[in-house]
Amino acid sequence: MLIKATGLPDAVSPGGATLGAVVSELRKRASRRRQVVSGILLDGEPLTPEREIEAAGRPAEEFSRLDAELAAPEDLVGRVLDGLRDAIEKIAGRAEAAAREIRGGLPARERIVEVAEGLGFVVGAMQDSGRLLALVSPEPPAPLRTALGLETVLGEVLSALAADDAVRLSDALDHELVPALDGFESEIRALRESLPRGRAL
Repeated sequence: MLIKATGLPDAVSPGGATLGAVVSELRKRASRRRQVVSGILLDGEPLTPEREIEAAGRPAEEFSRLDAELAAPEDLVGRVLDGLRDAIEKIAGRAEAAAREIRGGLPARERIVEVAEGLGFVVGAMQDSGRLLALVSPEPPAPLRTALGLETVLGEVLSALAADDAVRLSDALDHELVPALDGFESEIRALRESLPRGRAL
């Protein structure tokens, strides 16, 4: 198997190892250089977590080519944060739309479920970013603490939904969740701007 890893001067040899062992070695070498493996193509197809688990025990020589992309943690976190800002804007828009629908006497359960699912994604992605940022700074970023606090606000929204309390629900969306999301987005923007630029590979 031909192995190409952008930014690693020393090649990784499969040498009869399993695919899982090769990928693990790539990640170890990247970590020693204070980098992370940001993406892997296996025979031209993305190596998703599911595919990696399925193929981990197979001999590496069963595959023709592995291409790995390395990035500084700061750069990878930056990409994640950019995606999070877009996601938060969409979630806030759905929350505002749900509040309007509730005040208009329309059902908004489906839209609120979308808001809850979106927040779950945002909190998980922020936690992943926090783990990467730990490689850069020992202090947990403010947006990570805020993301965890959003779960409390979401709990109030879901509680009002379960109680079928339209007034409480619309107030929770408009006066608690949307402002919290706006503050969260501002913290993410500030964190994004404060990130040091990654070193050239």
